[in-house]
Amino acid sequence: MMKPVVLAVAATIIMSTSASAGLQAFGFSMKRGSPEVSGVFVVEGYSPTQMVKMMSAYCKNGRVQDLAYVGKPRKRKGLVLQKFTATCASGHLDRFKGKRSSYEIEYITKAGEYQNKHLVEITTSDGAGNILYLRETIRP
Repeated sequence: MMKPVVLAVAATIIMSTSASAGLQAFGFSMKRGSPEVSGVFVVEGYSPTQMVKMMSAYCKNGRVQDLAYVGKPRKRKGLVLQKFTATCASGHLDRFKGKRSSYEIEYITKAGEYQNKHLVEITTSDGAGNILYLRETIRP
């Protein structure tokens, strides 16, 4: 059941960002052995093509397909958010040993180490019950 993960990703996007025009952010999760990808994105942010390309970097076969919107967009704290689903036939990359991995991607405009980069924050586990939190950058 991925509903709690999608809600957690949406809450994190809302809490970690202030309402501003043009915010580029989305989050998604994948489960080992399942082709389902589910997530939420800021409507005025990344294009569907950009989202699919970035999600594909974390799909074992490198191909995320069938992006579809779920329900109507909802306004939360000044942001318009839209849930979505997609498929990744072979699940997340083998470098993530846990059963599930969650990803948050945001274009950072604030001064600092990640300024003007697309930051990916990954939450997963090492397969032995320890939670891992990773940060890396990606190109759309």
